[in-house]
Amino acid sequence: MNKDNIGMYLKSFRKKTGISQEYMAEQLSITQPELSHIENGRRPVSQETLAIMIESGICPGEILSQPNRLKEMVDMMDYEDQILMYEFGKRLLR
Repeated sequence: MNKDNIGMYLKSFRKKTGISQEYMAEQLSITQPELSHIENGRRPVSQETLAIMIESGICPGEILSQPNRLKEMVDMMDYEDQILMYEFGKRLLR
């Protein structure tokens, strides 16, 4: 999953759940303008923000329920993101 895909996922998740950018940004310990830049692909997601997303259950739970989509996204991830996704999956299986 590249950084643009994460931003698109965040925006989609936020809109589906009715969460404001201000609230989501606060939960991710970033500013609202920074979240806007991430959602629109103008700024990459930091590893710290990605870790907060995973710990809080924001990223990408609905993708995990779609095996073909999951494989496609994992194939696009860099190694560090694959490790984070693996850790997230382990938490789901506990």
